Amino acid sequence: MSPLPNTDKHHSRVAEPPKPRISKEREGQAWGLIFGLPDETEASCFADHHIAGKEDANGEPFTVERVAEKVRELLGGDESLEAYMPWVERCLDDKRAEAAEIGAAS
Repeated sequence: MSPLPNTDKHHSRVAEPPKPRISKEREGQAWGLIFGLPDETEASCFADHHIAGKEDANGEPFTVERVAEKVRELLGGDESLEAYMPWVERCLDDKRAEAAEIGAAS
């Protein structure tokens, strides 16, 4: 009697390469731009327009990708846009939550 073939697929999976990320320093800089600290920036305006669901003069929505592109442009980053996306999305979620708290308090 021969042993049954190994049907465990876990061993045959190829590990996915790690997703690109920006450095902690770059995360802090991006957060400041999105929250407009110390001063309002193009990125904070893009973020506000995204949260409000606004469109630009050409009818294009302010997407997370557009906010991330603006942040990368302002920081002069050479990292991929994909590296910025998760962090920018997190910052936008935090900014959206902050706006909701301010709205609820008034």
